[in-house]
Formats: sequence, C-alpha cells, structure tokens
Amino acid sequence: MMNYLTNPSTVVAFTMARTMVRLIMQVGMVFSNAIRPEVSRLLGEGNDTQAVKVILRGSVLAAGLAVIGLLGVAIVGPWLLQIWSSGEVKLSAKFLSLLALHAMVNVLWYVPATYLFAINRHAQISWVYMCISILVFLGWWMFYGENTMLEASLVMLTIELLTAIFIIRSWRLGYGSQTSLWSRAK
Repeated sequence: MMNYLTNPSTVVAFTMARTMVRLIMQVGMVFSNAIRPEVSRLLGEGNDTQAVKVILRGSVLAAGLAVIGLLGVAIVGPWLLQIWSSGEVKLSAKFLSLLALHAMVNVLWYVPATYLFAINRHAQISWVYMCISILVFLGWWMFYGENTMLEASLVMLTIELLTAIFIIRSWRLGYGSQTSLWSRAK
C-alpha cells in the first residue's frame, strides 16, 4: 500500500524502520514456539490450569522483553538506522517508538494465542486478523493524507490492538468453555 501512496524514498525509510522494529515481534514468536509443546502436552493430559499458568508466565516474560525492545528502539533506533543506511535514513525516536508499539502489542496477544495453537483452533486468529486488516487498510486507502509513514504506523497499531482485544476477550470467555482462562490460572 505504501508503494501506491507515496514516493520510493519514503517506502525505503519505512521498510527499514519496520524491519528493525519487527525484531520485537520475534520475542513473541520465540516464546510461543518454545512453550507450545509443553502447553499441548498439558492440555492433552487434561491439565488446563497448569497449561494456562505456563502461558501466562511466558506472556509476562515476553511482554517485559518487548517493553525493553521498545525502549531500545526509542533510545538507539535512530542511530542504528543512520548506520544501517549510511546516513541516508533519518527518522525520529518518536516515530520509531510509535512503529515499535505495534510490534509490542503483537507480543501481548501472540503469546496468549499459544492456547489456540495448542488446541488447533488458531484458524480463528487468521480470519479475525485478515478481516481486521482488510477493513483498516480500506479505511486508510479511502482517507489517507500527507503523512503516509505516520498513517501506516497507526494502521499497523490499529490492526494489532483490535486483534489483541479479540484474543483477550477470548481468554476472558474461556474459548467456549464454562470458565474464564484467567480464573483457571489462579
């Protein structure tokens, strides 16, 4: 979408910044992949309570690391981009922090989503993520303005926030069970 809405130099700057901040998202993927076999085993044994505790512990640790990543982007991100681009790309710490926020929010929902991966119901996330993305991108396309990098950052953040709301709501409702997953972890 950026290619359509703006010039090549802006696309390059945004792509470099997005690549850097997406490293934060890797934290969530690593935690999810690391705990998924254990969560699957526990759920297979009928030990839902312990599985939820593992997910919550992993979620808290991953969220902490994501916050550290966000702070790292805010502090050294502009400097890293200048080195990486040989001084050609200069972006503010505020912009990079906003862009990194979408990656941090992704971690906040991706690790709890391990429960859905473990019970093989993760297709729900794909459908929700796809529908949210289509609606948000259509809205951006219809109303885009002059600051496409800021708008793209807000679009990415909106998608992650709405997905996080879906996942957290699913946790509160217990993914269709009689009790909330939050209450099982106590």
